Amino acid sequence: MKLKLYFLLSLFWISLISFGQTTTLPYNDDVYTSGFPSVTLNNFSTCQTSASIATGSQGYSGIWADRNYNVIVNGTNIGTFLGSQTIDISSYIPITSVQMNGLYSSWSWVDLTVNITSNNASMPATGPTVTNITYVQGDTASPLSATLNGTGASLKWYTDQFGDNYSATAPTPSTATVGTTSYYVSQANASGCESVRSVIVVTVVPNTPATHLNFDGTNDFVNLGSSIATALNGTTALTLEAWINPSVLNGWNNIITDYDGASHKFLLRVRNSNNIQFWMNGTALNSSFTVPLNAWTHVAAVYDGTNMYIYANGVLIASQAVSVSLPVTANQVNIGARIGASTENFTGNIEDVRVWSSARTAEQIRSSMNCELQGTESGLIAYYKFNQGVGLANNSAVTTLNATTGPNGTLTNFALNGATSNWLAGSPVTTGSIVPSVAAVTTPVVYNQGGTASALTATTGTNGTGLMWYTTATGGTGSTTAPTPSTTTAGNTSYWVSSTNANGCESARTQIVVNVIVANDNCSNAINLTVGASSFNDFPVNVNLTTATNSGAPAPTCGNFQGGDVWYTVTVPASGNVVIETNGAGLYNTGLEVYSGNCGALSLVNCDDNSGNGDYSKILLLGQTPGTVLYVRVWENVFGISNAQFQVSAYDYVVSATHLNFDGVNDVVNLGTSISTVLNGSSSVTVEAWIKIQNLTGIKTIVGNHVGWGQTQFNLRVIGDRLNAFLGDGYYDISSATGTIVANVWTHVAMVYNDTTLKIYINGAEVGSVNVPTGYALASSSPQCFIGSSVFGEYFNGDIDEVRVWNKVLNTTDILSTMNCEIQASETGLVAYYKFNQGNDIVNNASVTSLLDGSSNANNGTLTNFALTGT
Repeated sequence: MKLKLYFLLSLFWISLISFGQTTTLPYNDDVYTSGFPSVTLNNFSTCQTSASIATGSQGYSGIWADRNYNVIVNGTNIGTFLGSQTIDISSYIPITSVQMNGLYSSWSWVDLTVNITSNNASMPATGPTVTNITYVQGDTASPLSATLNGTGASLKWYTDQFGDNYSATAPTPSTATVGTTSYYVSQANASGCESVRSVIVVTVVPNTPATHLNFDGTNDFVNLGSSIATALNGTTALTLEAWINPSVLNGWNNIITDYDGASHKFLLRVRNSNNIQFWMNGTALNSSFTVPLNAWTHVAAVYDGTNMYIYANGVLIASQAVSVSLPVTANQVNIGARIGASTENFTGNIEDVRVWSSARTAEQIRSSMNCELQGTESGLIAYYKFNQGVGLANNSAVTTLNATTGPNGTLTNFALNGATSNWLAGSPVTTGSIVPSVAAVTTPVVYNQGGTASALTATTGTNGTGLMWYTTATGGTGSTTAPTPSTTTAGNTSYWVSSTNANGCESARTQIVVNVIVANDNCSNAINLTVGASSFNDFPVNVNLTTATNSGAPAPTCGNFQGGDVWYTVTVPASGNVVIETNGAGLYNTGLEVYSGNCGALSLVNCDDNSGNGDYSKILLLGQTPGTVLYVRVWENVFGISNAQFQVSAYDYVVSATHLNFDGVNDVVNLGTSISTVLNGSSSVTVEAWIKIQNLTGIKTIVGNHVGWGQTQFNLRVIGDRLNAFLGDGYYDISSATGTIVANVWTHVAMVYNDTTLKIYINGAEVGSVNVPTGYALASSSPQCFIGSSVFGEYFNGDIDEVRVWNKVLNTTDILSTMNCEIQASETGLVAYYKFNQGNDIVNNASVTSLLDGSSNANNGTLTNFALTGT
């Protein structure tokens, strides 16, 4: 038995023009029973003015023929019928149910069409007001809702557009499955007349985190505030980056800008001719590249101080030389629209916006554009990943664009629901795929010439999955296969390696130096060490003792020698001084010898075990003959066969001098008579100096003009372990307590005469005084003034620095505030000032025989009897 059911609803206007709407109700298909087939149609819920049914049936008993059936309307059996019939049932209005029961017991089918006429004028004019709804998969849904309009008094909910089964209770959608489901709702008035049905589309979207933001092109924009513009004040470089996917390009589509219609620091946008435009403070650069619609494009704008550049997908598409400065402003910065008027809006998707206060290279742009940044990169002042909300979902609460670096942004005018003006998923930058950190390497890698080399190695940096190898610091073509260095030729070769990931992003390149050295394990194979300028790091040579053997003779004279050694030559520089030193990162104990002469007839100059850094070695040679070739022997000073790796270097020893050493025998600096002339008749004087005395025996003059009876003005000296000063020929004399002067310690000393008192100071503290008759004046004479001696000998033994003679009184505060610093030449009352910053430490200073006056008086001194070489 097969049942076919149809429901036809015909609507008549007052003008009797007929409008029909046919509805197919649920039916049972291919039902074969030996019973009595029947169907019931219920819930006719429209206004009714007339009603009829069209029926028919057939049964099989050898042949197909019409069969009997009953028709039941509103529960009343209105008769038995045969074959096809049209039956008026208007007298039963309102029709609430129609049932047709077949009476034949064999295979049979019944056919029923219900025609109901209703007066359109009696129906509510419109359906209820509804709103489409979006849920994220798995969300808890609420019952649907609708708002009555006009004459509507009640709501009727349907699961299809035309079916007659309704519910007065609003359904609650399921969020278990992604997709769309339509629900229908009508409103009935008090008479039961029902409106057309309104449709509510419920969309269930995947619970997919959003990756970018869609702009509607009308009024959407993100306000980033003014701190970005402020941070760029005074900079001479700029880089702007973003991924864009425009859906319409019919105007000025701003990507990121601080343009207010009158002024700006920068402006990056797509012009109405569909190409990229970059502005800098009124200067524009236009590209000829056509931005595709509905496709992702990476755009970048760069200014390096002399040129503007535009890149598309990491490829340079426009450039021009320009000299432009970023103005000092505090403009608001927007993404997606110009500021102020909220015009020139972008239509489409924007992702991964970056602002830099540095000029990014094409290589840097390409190596990072497909990945997220770490956020701590140098020069990065603002960075937005757009990884917020759920794609396509209701994101009405997500109104802040979170910054990884820089200020957060405020979303303005976004709908934040659906596929437009909302957070969306599916951008080209994979969330969590971060630009790798640099690869870790060991450098230098050292081989003996002709040795067997291995492929270089490196450790992939954080967020990296692979390595890329290069032979240049920038540019070039990389290889995933690590190179194997050649050891054919001695010398240094550099390689570079970066960390990479599956998205094609790379870290900065790290350098590996491969050093191929000669197997110099005897004197005749010695390699020349280039003498550096001033430090170990100038010209270090890498030492590899793996294949070195013991050269045997001559035997080392210091340390425990076992294993191999290597040989170098050093040419003494013009200074006559050279340092030879070993160093390294390992914990090695090296030995170091220096010889003069020739291989086979060597003479030992010096030998050292561990005078260098830790157990490393260091030899300082002074006063050597420039141009002399010295032989240097280096070994690892341990028992057993050596396999050490370290460095050896030679460098010139030139350090600026800071003071003068006096030998205590006959060294003296003659300052002439000018100082004495200035002090003639003075009743105020101050004398200062820094001293480091070697021994505390006898009398040692620091500075003074003690030359004899009636001519001496002042004298500052050390007697044993006491500081002493006097005026005239010793009329007014004062000494500190015993033990106040300490040997081999830098000490500041001073004497001050203030018309009534003579005082002495040590390290700024007063340590003695004696009264002087008021008005006592220094002798009016012109004796010679000396540093380090008097005419009576009394030679100083040790170091002197910063000698100052004043024609005025300095108090304790004055002395303390200046004794640890150099002073200006123009100081009031400064008669003579000697800084001793001449020549170089320890080296041959034979030409430096004048002590220069640092005051404005040019009272230079003459060095007498100084060796001016050595220590």
